[in-house]
Amino acid sequence: MSPLLSLAVPCYNEASGLPALLAAFAAAGAGRDFELILVDNGSTDATPAVLAAELPKYPFARSLRVEPNRGYGGGILAGLAAAGGLYRGWTHADLQFPAAAVFEALDLARALGPAAYVRGARLGRPASDRFFTGILGLVYSACLGGRLRDMSGQPVVFSAGLLDGASPPSDFSLDAFSLALALRRGWRVERFGVAVAPRAAGLSSWNTGLRSRLALALRYLKAVPALRRALRSVRSSGPEIPHKNS
Repeated sequence: MSPLLSLAVPCYNEASGLPALLAAFAAAGAGRDFELILVDNGSTDATPAVLAAELPKYPFARSLRVEPNRGYGGGILAGLAAAGGLYRGWTHADLQFPAAAVFEALDLARALGPAAYVRGARLGRPASDRFFTGILGLVYSACLGGRLRDMSGQPVVFSAGLLDGASPPSDFSLDAFSLALALRRGWRVERFGVAVAPRAAGLSSWNTGLRSRLALALRYLKAVPALRRALRSVRSSGPEIPHKNS
């Protein structure tokens, strides 16, 4: 039988954090009907060996290896292609967004009805970060339609079928695309606050100063024309998805 929720988690060189990630989902998801799809996105560290050692302990989890690295969106889409849940979604592997938030998002999605999209909204961020993402949100809202604020908030949970008939991008803009697509199709969208934990390891790939933020803003702006074309090609309403009683 299909699980209620399939969650794709892209993992690139996450060997040191995988035991904690799996343990967190085991605790937060106790008694829940879900599957965790860990996408080993072309890792070059010990990620495959750690997965081989840890996964037998967690029957709710499985892994998928893709090579070469497909980037952020490509890794997520590979996981979603293997998903079978009535609800689907993704989150990061670094536990900056708590595992418990995934199941809060699932409960909110189920309450919304058969065509639901739920995304976390990051809490406790510095004012400079909020200003930066706020400006990007205004630009994307004007270009793509709808209220596209804090597009990188996690986790994301939605009814299966959202991406049917669409051509989602395989890069960072998948986050913005999925939210804009839900709004275009008339799905019920809800945001909820999620406290962001400090990074346990590693460094941000973009938030390292003004230059890196400006470079990211340019990447977002360059993505807008492709996103507009992709959104124009889909229907304004999506299929209704039956609920699973549990």
